[in-house]
Amino acid sequence: MKKAGNLQESQKSMGKETETKQKNTITRASIDHARARDARSKEGVTITLNGASAFAPKGTSIIPAAKEVGVLFGCHQGACGVCKVQVVSGGELLSPKEASERRMTHKKEERLACRCVVQGRAGEVVLKNVER
Repeated sequence: MKKAGNLQESQKSMGKETETKQKNTITRASIDHARARDARSKEGVTITLNGASAFAPKGTSIIPAAKEVGVLFGCHQGACGVCKVQVVSGGELLSPKEASERRMTHKKEERLACRCVVQGRAGEVVLKNVER
């Protein structure tokens, strides 16, 4: 009888461990699902420069994301040209050029990062440093 009792206790213990593991798995899966849902709910673009990427929300300046990937900034007002970059792709996701940008950039694909605002809901803007 004692062996049967030990076997039953062992099975109960294993059952509890399995139940706990299932609960933990469900919890992790729920958390992963929630994170994926939250990421999809954010509108904005990924700013990429030299393989580094950062997220910029729709309706905001790309300055924080551009700084994160290595774009240099000076005045932040479109007057110095330090933040001049070439938009390799995704330019349609950004605001149109302002007058200050048109004066400071000579090529269509050049932009002043400090003057760019995200207008696209989703996508990637690939930037390249402009040689000075």
